[in-house]
Amino acid sequence: MIEDALKSTRNLHRLIIAVSLITIVFSLSLQIDPQRQQRKDAIDTLLEQDFLAYEAWLARKVQSAVDKVLPEAVAPVRSVLEDDRILVFQTDDIADALTKPIHVGKLLTRDLVVSDLPAATLADLDRLDVLEVSRDVQITIPELKPLAPALKAFFEAHPDAGKRVSEVQVTSSVSDLNVTGESFVTGDSLSGGLYFELVDAVTFSGAPVFQGMFDARVVEVPDTAFTTWLKTLNLPNIVRVDGEQIVFLPSLGELPRGFREEKLGVLSARLAAEIAASGPEQQTATILGTEVPGLLVVYAAPLVLMALVYYFMWHVFHLLKLAPSHAKEIGDFAWLPITMPSIRFPKTDQNVPLFLIEYLFSSLALPVFAIAVLYAKITEFGAISAFTISLLAVSVAWIAVHSGIGLRRIQRLRHAVITEQAQPPDPGPSDQLT
Repeated sequence: MIEDALKSTRNLHRLIIAVSLITIVFSLSLQIDPQRQQRKDAIDTLLEQDFLAYEAWLARKVQSAVDKVLPEAVAPVRSVLEDDRILVFQTDDIADALTKPIHVGKLLTRDLVVSDLPAATLADLDRLDVLEVSRDVQITIPELKPLAPALKAFFEAHPDAGKRVSEVQVTSSVSDLNVTGESFVTGDSLSGGLYFELVDAVTFSGAPVFQGMFDARVVEVPDTAFTTWLKTLNLPNIVRVDGEQIVFLPSLGELPRGFREEKLGVLSARLAAEIAASGPEQQTATILGTEVPGLLVVYAAPLVLMALVYYFMWHVFHLLKLAPSHAKEIGDFAWLPITMPSIRFPKTDQNVPLFLIEYLFSSLALPVFAIAVLYAKITEFGAISAFTISLLAVSVAWIAVHSGIGLRRIQRLRHAVITEQAQPPDPGPSDQLT
């Protein structure tokens, strides 16, 4: 009976070591091609970028510039409209319409490949350099002093009170310009037009119409180029600006043939499939004679280790109960936690219990390390579920607690064996007669 108990306990100890080593070897076999992973990470980071955010950033810049220069430019017209002798409603609509640029020359990102990155290719992105990506945005400043007298004359010619301004339109000479990707204009001026009607509250037929022309200066708003905004992203490995050239994914270096002509969304999916092919789903491991699919090793390894540590603890407890009557058999059995002695360092009084080091390494550190390596390797292939994380965490805590209990029982077992072996043998009958 004692021999069976000792062999069972030793076998459980060996199985803990074996399953831990199998788990470590399996985990280390999960290798990701670093170049392939680098490419996927770079492409995914590029796909996450919202290049249409340039529009909102630019709108704030343009509005700030407009608020500084256009109110003063519209002042001649506003002074005419604020004349108390003009008894027409909604004249402010005219001034408000003129306080907006008649044209904004800019890169039209909504019309470019950056608006739909998954469908774009790196070759498509490279061709953005044919546009004026490093040019600052243009706005117009109207020259309205010549228009002011014409407005005044128009309202003097139509003094009827109670009318209101309607259908205010401000146009430019580039309103019908057919542009692709950008709306920059050449030259330093544009022609603009102002149109509105004076309508009665009841009738609209025969409403007086004002049509006037004016010139507008074209100016650039500093630091508003598309390349300027790209620099604010601070992603030199994803988008880098070299002078007037935009370089996408410069960190990838030389790429295979056809790589730059493949859609980014398709590229990301293909690289993910290639990475997954080397992941746990495609591997197997043999645990306790059973071939386990790699995906299930994530669950099987911690569960098996938890069970082995649990049963090992109770087998040690069983040995502890047998120790008083089987001290010699236990002490002579070839099992390291029992047979390993303590050693003394030279010239010191410090004893080092070798059995303690061996037990802590084989029954605690090794299985915990195996689970840690497993966790580290599977996370390289993407996010893992909360259930999996919880299982691995619980298994580490379980192993730590039950290994600690097992250690205390082995220490008591060694003490019981040493104590029993140290006692003098009982005197035999012949000794008693003597």
